[in-house]
Amino acid sequence: MDSGILIKTFQKNFLETGNLVAFYSFDNPSGKVVFNQLYSSGDHFITGDSSKIDVDLYPAISVGSTSNPTSSTPAGSGYFDYTDRLQVGTGINVEDWCVFFNFLQSTPPSGASSSILASTMSNPNDTSGVNIGLNAANKVYVDFINSSGNRQTYVHSQELSNFNNLVSVGKDGESLEIIYHDFINDKNDLEVFDVSGAKNSTDWFIGAMPTMYGGYTGFSGYFDDILITKGGYAAAAKNIISDAFFTTGLESGYNKEVVVYSNEVTGRTLNYTGVTGTGVTGYENVLVDTVNGVPIYNSSGVTGLLTGITVEYLTGGLNVSGTGISGVEPYNDFDFNYANKYADNCLIFNKKIDTSLKYEIYTFNSGYTGQQVQGLNEELIYNYDDNTFITLTGYSGQNLNVYMDGSAVYSGSGFSFNNYLVEFTGSFDIENTGIYDFISGQQVATSYTGSAGTISLTDAKYFNKDVYLDGKKLISGIEWSGTASAIEIDASSSESGTYFFLPLHSEAYTYLSGNRITGAAAQFINSNTKLINEQIWLDGLRQKEGVDYTKTSTYSILNSEKYLTGFTDLIFNNDTGFFNV
Repeated sequence: MDSGILIKTFQKNFLETGNLVAFYSFDNPSGKVVFNQLYSSGDHFITGDSSKIDVDLYPAISVGSTSNPTSSTPAGSGYFDYTDRLQVGTGINVEDWCVFFNFLQSTPPSGASSSILASTMSNPNDTSGVNIGLNAANKVYVDFINSSGNRQTYVHSQELSNFNNLVSVGKDGESLEIIYHDFINDKNDLEVFDVSGAKNSTDWFIGAMPTMYGGYTGFSGYFDDILITKGGYAAAAKNIISDAFFTTGLESGYNKEVVVYSNEVTGRTLNYTGVTGTGVTGYENVLVDTVNGVPIYNSSGVTGLLTGITVEYLTGGLNVSGTGISGVEPYNDFDFNYANKYADNCLIFNKKIDTSLKYEIYTFNSGYTGQQVQGLNEELIYNYDDNTFITLTGYSGQNLNVYMDGSAVYSGSGFSFNNYLVEFTGSFDIENTGIYDFISGQQVATSYTGSAGTISLTDAKYFNKDVYLDGKKLISGIEWSGTASAIEIDASSSESGTYFFLPLHSEAYTYLSGNRITGAAAQFINSNTKLINEQIWLDGLRQKEGVDYTKTSTYSILNSEKYLTGFTDLIFNNDTGFFNV
């Protein structure tokens, strides 16, 4: 992330830039120092002396066994290899804070081990501070020694990707929030924990603690960015900040003309000895500490009254002074090539799978023209009042592909769509699972008589569409094929029914370029490609994430070819009579 983008994001959303403490993107480190990129590299040197590092700018100093984070790393990434550690200046004296980690972990810890992202504790049993890390289940945890002297541990339930991840951890009073910022799926998974028993610490270490034992290890992998702020920030604000990590530019929007009013100036007076304010009238350099051989100085300012020429204006009434230009809010231009690094590539089905069936997957880019994909894999919301279903938002000028319990429903005969209301001719209610995609173009249907052999369709209205048989999707290349001049369907073994031809979502045209996967069904599937805005069918039925399947990382402990069913035998029913029944 560019520091300029970060600052503009704060300004655009009325967040105090003064709360920005440190931002490390690991660009152009020097010696043992990772510069705080809220400032220029030269700003870190007191009076331009490169041997005097300004502690007030919170430089990160390499104090581990190697200098990996400041050398031998790809541009824009800091490499850590278990024993590497950064110390943030001489500490940060704040009660409430928020830290963002943008990272790639090489391999998760194993067994009962935990790897450290950052810590305000000097060792695992330090009675002040908190420790933030990753456990063997590839989840973020926070632990600390509470006021009773016992270790207290909280774990976020979301499993991380085996690729890149963005996580924020914020302390605000006695509450601590952990958010997994899932940009790819446009989700921010928030969980809140009670840290009332944690004592404050001013020490800040990245990648490891100074002393480690008891199953704690240093971090192994790459940090792309680390951001530290004062104040815990509300979850909504942190979600806005998280978008900046994927932003390449803030578009200016557009300008509009407005009427400008001003006071008429009737005169002015000059005061040559006027007070212009208070501020620093001089500086004194003070050695604060020496960290791993790096002397850190504080430029101590001497304050007083600032004087100079002041102008006092004499004004009259309010007048229209003319017209001016008012800017409309800018918007983010996202880097989706970078964002795609955060996507998972595996999935497990949440039901027993018949391996004789086939699956089909379309996977796309995370967005287009700088904005995230909208209107794909959306959930229909049941309306109890009139037994209709509601789309998330109205979508004027476009149509829907609708799936109920996985089966495609034909528009017109099967349902009607009016702005945001979906009304079915069939009997569906809260017990049914409905998903939809906004599409352009019209659906087409044609009936046929069984055992018709090969059906050839040459009308252009059938082209560039998916083919369904009575709601079940047919696999291209197996059950049908398409050319520039015809669609051919193998109906030799089919009974009489109706073929649907459903337009592709605007992003779905890219599957023709290779983002399409088919194969024999299994409980666990490693697609070997990034699953982004994916559409998945099993035996021709559309699958819903969270209901029918779950995306996982390569390292996930959930990955298994086995499916565990529920047990029917009673083991224990809380009867305290033991065997005296």
